[in-house]
Amino acid sequence: MAASTEADDYVHLAVGKLKKRSNVSFDTYNLYAWELAAHDRAQPLELMDGALKDNLDVVVLQMGENVFDHSAMETDLTELLKRIKSKSPKAKILVLGNFWQNDALDEIKETVCQKMGAVYISLKDLQAPEYYAGLGTVVYGDDGEAHTIDHAGVAKHPGNRAMVAIAERIVAALDA
Repeated sequence: MAASTEADDYVHLAVGKLKKRSNVSFDTYNLYAWELAAHDRAQPLELMDGALKDNLDVVVLQMGENVFDHSAMETDLTELLKRIKSKSPKAKILVLGNFWQNDALDEIKETVCQKMGAVYISLKDLQAPEYYAGLGTVVYGDDGEAHTIDHAGVAKHPGNRAMVAIAERIVAALDA
């Protein structure tokens, strides 16, 4: 992700919108290990148990950009959603589509969401240069230091405009 600041990323923007309505707390968990473990995605499921609690209202999954082997993805995503439902049974589960075009993976996500009662949020219309962070954009790291995006791969990450759109979609899905 390449929001200008942490406050500009979709998580903080969505939480900010929701806090205007009620007291909201949130936590984040990185699914990177699950994404890369195509040979056995069941193993990293245990790692996320500490983040799942029975009193969660919402779980938002943003994953897939680091998934390169889709051969077991439908089964693995189904198991992931089952795990979340078992540990956080009251939670509404939202699954974001991919920011970078991957029609096959988006189709799997949407199919699994329909089957499992989760909400799929498409990002297909955000897969365009006007939503990228872009070369030359200044972003601020966790260290508070300014960094200029000078790598083409980083430049294609979602920028502030995309972050606003994603946050709005999350809030709209929660309102539906």
